[in-house]
Amino acid sequence: MADRFQLGILGVPSDSLLNQIAEVHRFAEIHVAKTPDQAEALIPETEILFTLGHTGAWIEVNWKSCNKLKWIHSASTGVEDILFPALRKHSVVLTNSRGAYASPLAEFVMFCVLFFAKAFSVMERNRQEHRWEDYPLKEVRGQTIGIVGFGETGLAVSRLAKAFGMRILATKRSPQADFSKQELADLMISGEEWHELLNASDYVVNALPLTAETKGKFGTSEFRAMKTTGCFINVGRGGTVQESTLVKALEQGWIAGAGLDVYETEPLPPNSELYSLPNVILSPHGADKIASSTENVARIFVENVRRYTRRMPLLNLVNKQIGY
Repeated sequence: MADRFQLGILGVPSDSLLNQIAEVHRFAEIHVAKTPDQAEALIPETEILFTLGHTGAWIEVNWKSCNKLKWIHSASTGVEDILFPALRKHSVVLTNSRGAYASPLAEFVMFCVLFFAKAFSVMERNRQEHRWEDYPLKEVRGQTIGIVGFGETGLAVSRLAKAFGMRILATKRSPQADFSKQELADLMISGEEWHELLNASDYVVNALPLTAETKGKFGTSEFRAMKTTGCFINVGRGGTVQESTLVKALEQGWIAGAGLDVYETEPLPPNSELYSLPNVILSPHGADKIASSTENVARIFVENVRRYTRRMPLLNLVNKQIGY
């Protein structure tokens, strides 16, 4: 490996991110491609690519010229837009920023839990109408939260939910392999039996990545399996949910409410029925867009560059066959 390698950043990095990865200049010549045309010129000469936003297509278009490419790092946790077929088959290493966004996403989940438990929409309506009246509330302590996808975000949700005295159910693809995490859940449920989690939970949290296996995973049978008093919270990927079915579930009272940060189509189209439903929280895929997230992404990437230069194992390796 040369003393200084070429690093390409695809997308539009913030000044804050560039400042926080400035240490990488010791090892690399850094170039930024903010447009597809700039990427076409940059990619053939690049050993490492750091992708921001949805720039995976820029790599795919130029894949045949990626002769020097050895490693791709995603600033996101989800890598579905990068995992095109040729990359899956290639030896190029792929890493992501798993864990960088877990804390703010977990806080958003608990915000949704409290929003519904404390009937905030009724509280706010009464304030606007200058109305003083009691209304039914729920105590969060003792309620059950079911976490589908027990990765870094799911674990962060579990820690906060435990602090509130909630009962925690969790499911992951291979729960038997996660002995170190079992203490963070009252019950680990196998993937084949995950409808038991839906049946038992007052709040269902979707923290799944988007893969061929999880695409459209939440549909009619899943929302029908939930309690009619239950609430669905999605901080995973929009594509894991059949959104038209979710709308139907909310309109027809299969479930009581939904807190959403991600959607099938983003930005959410202005004509989406979700905008008009009173029992929905809509966040514009921004629950994790805070300063600490950028700091965490930078920290993970800088550490991996150090490891790369020393030929050490990289953090957050993605299994390209299963998609996370």
